[in-house]
Amino acid sequence: MNQHVLEDSTAELIRWAEPVLGDVLASGYAAHITDAKVVGPIVRCHVLIWRCVLSGDSRMEAFHEALARMTRRTGVSDQDIEELDREVLRELLHVIAIRYQRSPRSAGHFSMEVARAACRLTALRKPGQN
Repeated sequence: MNQHVLEDSTAELIRWAEPVLGDVLASGYAAHITDAKVVGPIVRCHVLIWRCVLSGDSRMEAFHEALARMTRRTGVSDQDIEELDREVLRELLHVIAIRYQRSPRSAGHFSMEVARAACRLTALRKPGQN
């Protein structure tokens, strides 16, 4: 695939994935934090991390640090955040399987994009071990 096609498919993935990300993360954080005024900015920051890991945007590190600062005050642990990310991964792969069930090639392509994002996310959590 040429670079233009890859950029278009990444943009498509981000376009339909963003509402999924928001729903999963909002639900997950609401289970830990009762103040909606606190949940909103945390969810937005975490969605930005996912946009970055899906696209390979290097700003993911800055958003990751911001999320750590915001959640530190809420009692949400790193393990809670990792579980939310696993839930996001499960949901994205589920949506891909449903959405692209008649196009195995597209399903495979988008699944690989999500797998690459998961690798970037893992590397982000373990600085110096890339």
